[in-house]
Amino acid sequence: MDIIDNYLDTMFASYPLTPRTVEAKSELRAMMEDIYNGAIAAGQSRNEAVGQALAEFGNMEEVAAVLGDPSGAPIEIAAQFDRNRPAVSMAQARNFAAVSEKTRWLLGWAVAIFVLAPAPLVSLSIATSDPNLPVSKALASTIGIVILLPLVAIGVGLLVWRNQKLEPFNLITQGQGHITPEVEVFGAAVRREHSNSRTMALIIAIVLWILAGIPLISMGVFTQDMPQPEADQYLAVGMAITLVMVAIGLLLFLPANWANSVANRLSEDGMAEAREDTSDWEMAAYPTWVRAFMAGYWPIMVTIYLTWSFIGDAWGTSWILWPIAGVAFGAISAILYAVYRNNDTQQGR
Repeated sequence: MDIIDNYLDTMFASYPLTPRTVEAKSELRAMMEDIYNGAIAAGQSRNEAVGQALAEFGNMEEVAAVLGDPSGAPIEIAAQFDRNRPAVSMAQARNFAAVSEKTRWLLGWAVAIFVLAPAPLVSLSIATSDPNLPVSKALASTIGIVILLPLVAIGVGLLVWRNQKLEPFNLITQGQGHITPEVEVFGAAVRREHSNSRTMALIIAIVLWILAGIPLISMGVFTQDMPQPEADQYLAVGMAITLVMVAIGLLLFLPANWANSVANRLSEDGMAEAREDTSDWEMAAYPTWVRAFMAGYWPIMVTIYLTWSFIGDAWGTSWILWPIAGVAFGAISAILYAVYRNNDTQQGR
């Protein structure tokens, strides 16, 4: 019951220590413990049971109105947040945690796919550097691009899908609301309940990332006495294995980090960070096709860069793409901002 005790300590921190407050705190704890035990007996998870207990006895204003101070005047609760912002309710917090858990794999697969997407292009281009092979380098690069583009599109689609699932929770993700103590304690409970699985996933991911360089290094050592065209084929295999190991690490860790992310969002510090980082808030003003384009812009630029470099063997000149892409992105962003922000202003949003 440490979570409920921590919540009650936070809840009563602004009250003077009197027999009246001690008695009220003890009674509240007993009632919350009964609800918690009843929820556990009914088959709910520890997380759900804590949420139910906090939801039924989590209103500080009501407690303040009942207790008051020894003179009978209401006790002023310390201002821990901006009262001009709507409070995040316990129901919203629970729903946000549930949707974050359900969509955790969308983020993991999207990032893993972005890492794996260039693997066929890079590996085939390296492996077919020998002009005596029946498959030309140009054909191999074309095959790699044909594989890469759909993978990038799938990754972007997964990110857009996840953002749409989380869009109803802009109050939380964009820092538009304030966090009450009971919601913050609930977020900490979610983090604690899933901390072991996150730690295990992080350990495995770190091991994979550390070992990811071994295949490529081993192939380099193994082929150092081979002719370069023959060695390139082994190096291509090593490169592919390295990228796969990195992708697996990301696929394991990112989904397991969902509870920690939820806890950060359901805290006043997380709200303050979200308000400072207004990029997601601003993107919410754009239609879906614009957000999809913005999400896929840089993966597309990477595709163009690799295609140009491998097929045209233009490593010495293809770097010029990056400053051009940067200027173009800035110009496109400015135009979209002007168009859609002006529309919002005219509509009074």
